[in-house]
Amino acid sequence: PPSHLSSSTSLHLITWLTFITHDGLEYTLERERLYIGGATLEYCQFDRECSSVLLLTHQYFAMLHDSKTPAPAHNGEKTPDDVAGAVDKRKPLYTYQQTEDDVTIQLNPGPGLSSSALSISVQAKSVHVSIRGGEQLLAATFLHAVQPDTATWTVEDGKVEVCVCKAVAGHSWERLLKEEHLLGEEITDSSQVEKATDRLAHLTSGTWGGNSEMEDTPAYNPGQLESCDDADSDLLLLLLDGQVAKSVQDTPKAQLGNTQYLATIQSGDGPAMFCVRHDVDGVVYRVEESRHSNERFSHAATFNAFGYVRAGKTMAKFTTAPSDCNYIAISDVRSHVYLFCQPQPMGGVLKNRVTGKVTSKVSRQLLLSLPCHNEVMGIFALSKVLFVCTDECLYAYALNFGGT
Repeated sequence: PPSHLSSSTSLHLITWLTFITHDGLEYTLERERLYIGGATLEYCQFDRECSSVLLLTHQYFAMLHDSKTPAPAHNGEKTPDDVAGAVDKRKPLYTYQQTEDDVTIQLNPGPGLSSSALSISVQAKSVHVSIRGGEQLLAATFLHAVQPDTATWTVEDGKVEVCVCKAVAGHSWERLLKEEHLLGEEITDSSQVEKATDRLAHLTSGTWGGNSEMEDTPAYNPGQLESCDDADSDLLLLLLDGQVAKSVQDTPKAQLGNTQYLATIQSGDGPAMFCVRHDVDGVVYRVEESRHSNERFSHAATFNAFGYVRAGKTMAKFTTAPSDCNYIAISDVRSHVYLFCQPQPMGGVLKNRVTGKVTSKVSRQLLLSLPCHNEVMGIFALSKVLFVCTDECLYAYALNFGGT
């Protein structure tokens, strides 16, 4: 397995089999793909074109085998997080300083160079520094315009220093170059920091504007947080392209942060939707039609406060909802199923006497008590029917949320 899985206590495999048929009767295996990862799959679905696999998990998955094309080598391969840390530790290609009026670039090609051995060109938006007839030291685009006729440079002790005036004086640049992959480091001049602090002095104060007792008072009491509200690890959204074998680093991905996965919801006409926790709510996302669309996912529904509710169900075994998301169901290991409905018209209005807020919809919560205490083996939700399967019986509950 890839090196980033060497410390995993368990491995999880995804086997992707592609069959073809010419007469609709006999099928033959055309292609086999095998992916490996070190974390449980929360969600695993084909996209609408069956050309990619969508995953929600807590670790990266990598291709281990492809019967049609060679899988990428994983010897010594690192995850994107490892790569990001390695990039931060690289030696910067250049350093620079800036004042209100100019910027200065420093390069360190090594000893033995003279100014006559260098070719330096500074334009309004670009800079090129190279050794004549040899190595190119820097070729990049300035983040903002400069005045090329003010450019000067010196070579001393193997260091090249290029200084040029800004086209707009008084403007502080957030970085020197547009090319983010060219790693550079800004050297901060203490005198410039002091000047900036002096300019902002009128916006700050050395004393508290309110009750000074608030200084040591936290915004909340950490002891009031519950462990059930925490996610064990960050949630990752991965796209495994079935046409091209990609390494872990090149796999399209999105970090969803330290959030809880709540439910997989059938959509009826395509890949299943998925529900993740956002703050206290449960937010449902739908997979869009085309893989070439700018938006691969869209918001389908929100179950208000469901993230908080689901976290409190310590005996929960299954969670699901119908494709129209008019309710969501949680089944215990045995005996009970809880239904949480979307707000429905109540045939009248309710008014809060304190705030004056008026509402014409209410959310209902229902409890289904099963006739037996056998273990629940699965549930399936339709808009008006909920199926509950135990190890002995299959129950069908007709639902009418609009009625009384």
